[in-house]
Amino acid sequence: MGMFFNCMGFMALAHVDSIGQSGDIWMIWNPNVVNVRVVEACSQQIITTISEQDYQDWLLSAVYASPYASKRDGLWEHLEAIAKSMNELWPVVGDFNEFTSQNEKRSLQGSNNQSISQDQRRSRKFNERLNNCNLMDLGCARPWLTWSNYRKGWANTMVRLDRALCNIEWRTTLPDGAVKNLPCTYLDHSPMMVFTQGKSPFNPSCKPFKFVVAWITHENFKVVVEDSCAKPSPSLNESLAILAQDVST
Repeated sequence: MGMFFNCMGFMALAHVDSIGQSGDIWMIWNPNVVNVRVVEACSQQIITTISEQDYQDWLLSAVYASPYASKRDGLWEHLEAIAKSMNELWPVVGDFNEFTSQNEKRSLQGSNNQSISQDQRRSRKFNERLNNCNLMDLGCARPWLTWSNYRKGWANTMVRLDRALCNIEWRTTLPDGAVKNLPCTYLDHSPMMVFTQGKSPFNPSCKPFKFVVAWITHENFKVVVEDSCAKPSPSLNESLAILAQDVST
């Protein structure tokens, strides 16, 4: 596999061996483009520091969560411990083997009351874990559901198990970051692409204004708004344009 990746231009790699048929994680990169330093590698994640010219360093957790709930508990205990002292940009990306709500699961067979209750408890626990780690979902472009059991007809089930999460620092620094799920081909999961500067070439001159909720957490946000609103302007639209420019700056 290492030789195969080398032929594609990815000359450096880190990986965690599978346990049985699950848990295999590969991280590959081109050292001529980006510098990646492996901080830690364990059975359910690889943690690295990403360094690139003209960008602030950030921490990346590549996750492949166990299909067994008891083992996933260990992963989340580890992530919560990291989050307590985290002040860097931090995306957490991969297959979490969890979903946040019934809207992220589709089964043509439907579900009985017991199954729905189990799914709700599972989703509630997952959302609590995300909150404990101060992580937000980056969302995604379709296809929305990333995993399928590929059974035919009424036996088919599709779930959103794969996602990209990040902390407020990452989202504030890279507000155009976006996720695109690719069509599923040979695997039961859809490949996922995470863009740090949006899905289109970055052009500041034609960038539309987009309010980022994370801005509210900045200690000077209220002052910036008050100062901007105090500036004289001929109309409400002009005042809003000034405000947009000030908060973006």
